[in-house]
Amino acid sequence: MRNETGEVSRATTFGGVALFALVSLAVQLPIIDRGLVSIDEGHLVATAQRLLAGDLLYRDIHTGIFPGIYYATAALFEVFGTDLLVTRWTQFAVNTATVLLLWRIGLYAMRPIFAAFAPLVFLAAIPIAFPVLTMLNYSAVSGLFGIAALLFLLRTLERGRPSDALWLGVALAACALTKQNFGLLVGLAILGGFFWGRRDSPLRERTAFGGLAPVFLAGGVISLAAVAFFLATGTFGHLVDSTFTALLTTQSESYANPIPPILGAHPAGDGRFLFLYMPAALFGYMIRGETILGFPVSAGVASAAIRLAYGLPLASLLAAPVVLWWTRASDSPARRSASRAIVLFALFFFLGIFPSAVWSHLVYVLAPALMVMGWVADRIDAALASRSQFGRTAFRGIVLGFAGCLALAALRIPADVQRWNPESLGIEGAEVFVGEDQAKLHRGATAFLERCSRPGEAVFVAPTHPILYVLAKRPNPTRYDLTIPGDVSGPEIISDLEASGTRCIVYDPKMYFEFDDFGDLFPELSRYLHTRFEKVAAIRGTGDNEWHGLRRRLRSTKTDNR
Repeated sequence: MRNETGEVSRATTFGGVALFALVSLAVQLPIIDRGLVSIDEGHLVATAQRLLAGDLLYRDIHTGIFPGIYYATAALFEVFGTDLLVTRWTQFAVNTATVLLLWRIGLYAMRPIFAAFAPLVFLAAIPIAFPVLTMLNYSAVSGLFGIAALLFLLRTLERGRPSDALWLGVALAACALTKQNFGLLVGLAILGGFFWGRRDSPLRERTAFGGLAPVFLAGGVISLAAVAFFLATGTFGHLVDSTFTALLTTQSESYANPIPPILGAHPAGDGRFLFLYMPAALFGYMIRGETILGFPVSAGVASAAIRLAYGLPLASLLAAPVVLWWTRASDSPARRSASRAIVLFALFFFLGIFPSAVWSHLVYVLAPALMVMGWVADRIDAALASRSQFGRTAFRGIVLGFAGCLALAALRIPADVQRWNPESLGIEGAEVFVGEDQAKLHRGATAFLERCSRPGEAVFVAPTHPILYVLAKRPNPTRYDLTIPGDVSGPEIISDLEASGTRCIVYDPKMYFEFDDFGDLFPELSRYLHTRFEKVAAIRGTGDNEWHGLRRRLRSTKTDNR
């Protein structure tokens, strides 16, 4: 509740914190150890393990992402051991912190009932997006720091204290050092929010530079320390080339996926389109032919889910500037300043979905947009209160009905995720439960690499299952794990495989949906694998899923088995 001055009481604030923390535990605990994303999780875990072994990022390890997530994960492994459950529990903490920040920020600009909208819907999105928000990811961590920066901006505008501005600088630096495009977008949003809200805050008595000086100081110290580290290791040039030059050219082209049609027709029978744009858990029901809450997931349901997932946030973001203008005279200065900062942040942050606007990327930019959805709903509800009680009741029914459907799905999905992933993988470092297909493939591939190579001997995995390096405890002789497309040198990989005398390879003939065929992406490497190696093992999952165990031929051959 709000007191006589319009401030939210401590009981409301901390009561919400306790409630959302408990709901977060209830939603996430059943699925925290379920499933395995051998591409994304494998890339992060294998990279962190290589850092602990002494390899240098960007020189010895290829990635286009800023270093924060890799060194943070390596630090976690140094303390708790290399295990997927360490990153899973870390992501649990990231999700919970995101929810609590959404609640606290929302209270600056809207009534508690609508401030609860964003955290509740985000909690519902965790099982609906499974497994996107259960695995540690640089986008989720960078987004958390970005939302924290928004909170410290609001506190700075509210109280004018340099300590809040210092923490704002820390959060901005952490956001940028974890994911560079998020850092740029958040920085622009925070700067705009600062200048837009400064005149209605205690900072109006200071110069703009005086208000921003602590931000620049804290952020600058952290950023310069990072630059100094890479200069000292001789890898700063590699960092610039990998995270700016390559990212703006070849990698951006590899991820060019536009926002799906909101009103227009969707491709009929296109499994790739559904896989990339459909809420992940619903895709799971569809491919299994199962119902959710008694409803079959048909093509029409799939299209409706895609339109809602993308359309509602976009509609709210487009409506927000109009609502800001409409309510400009009715809000208090503090609430008007907070509203502007939140809307501006959400508008800028949503641009982080590009160049690949697939479902998994939408999830990572969704949280601020959900705040705007709650804020727009709050303003519409307030306007209807003085115009139409029936309209207000109907509107609240729509909002609550939408949230209720999501809540029912969020309660139902974890039980099905557990049923889909009933089998313990049973490999040290990955004590997670997976489906029969994943269990057979990963156990078989790990056993092949352990049988084919000696402990500590280099092996190679192609195209995109770097988790096997961790499971088999075998090093990758190249700097590439093939999960980050773009500036990847097939000839360099071949040279490294030859120089290391790599004898054993696991090869998956099925390329990930989002990428072109392996032979088209890496023609020289594809020819090399087929001419210098022979298939000696069939690693079978369920159905027609099969990976190949390859071993170097005793003699090279000119036969090309493409």
